Amino acid sequence: MLGEEMRFLDDYFSLLRIRYGEAVRFRVEVSPELFDQYMVLPISLQVLAENGVKHNEFSMREPLEINVSLDGSRLWVWNRLAKKEVVRTSSGVGLANLDERCKVAMGMPLEVVETAGRFAVYLPILPIE
Repeated sequence: MLGEEMRFLDDYFSLLRIRYGEAVRFRVEVSPELFDQYMVLPISLQVLAENGVKHNEFSMREPLEINVSLDGSRLWVWNRLAKKEVVRTSSGVGLANLDERCKVAMGMPLEVVETAGRFAVYLPILPIE
């Protein structure tokens, strides 16, 4: 459920704050009343948060803020884009793997939108009936 994933992500950000302090922030623009009304792919929010930390420059002066909001039938996870010049070795399959998992488990792909200043991923969600 979305609520479980949001609590898991909040716990993950608690660990990130221990390591990075206020250089990493987490903002949720989803009403908690909706948390138990939707299903989201397990661990998908953490994968996207890890992706943001791994690929972006951030500091106390210019923090990385991971934002989560609801957009119709999708969950929108985005951050300011400040690509690292040197990224540690990556297998490059994180988002591709997440996309395949979404297709299989949710019946819909994720959508990645990258602009000059923002990196956003739209995750499919399903209402719980």
